[in-house]
Amino acid sequence: HPGCEEPAMVWSCGLQFRIRSGPDRGSTYPIDAPVVKIGRARHPGDRQEGWIRVADDTVSRLHCELFWQEDRKSFRLLHRSTTNSTYLNGESVDDAELFDGDILEVGSIS
Repeated sequence: HPGCEEPAMVWSCGLQFRIRSGPDRGSTYPIDAPVVKIGRARHPGDRQEGWIRVADDTVSRLHCELFWQEDRKSFRLLHRSTTNSTYLNGESVDDAELFDGDILEVGSIS
């Protein structure tokens, strides 16, 4: 119909990022883009598609990024901080594949 616009497609892999410890414990964020940046919040409650912002001084502004791998139906994690480490299931990582249930640690947040 003239004047009617189709709704924008919302990207979803069906996964969520849940903060288990540290500031914002219990918060859940939808993974709403094929590239997701994880980093320190600019403002409390700030929410932008493709970002998981955390309010923790031990997390870098851009701490790490997640890239959706359609062929594998999983995310690849790339560590981006030059001052703070990223841990996956207790081990320091720079580049790793993520699976449902993995525990990612950035700063004091897991």
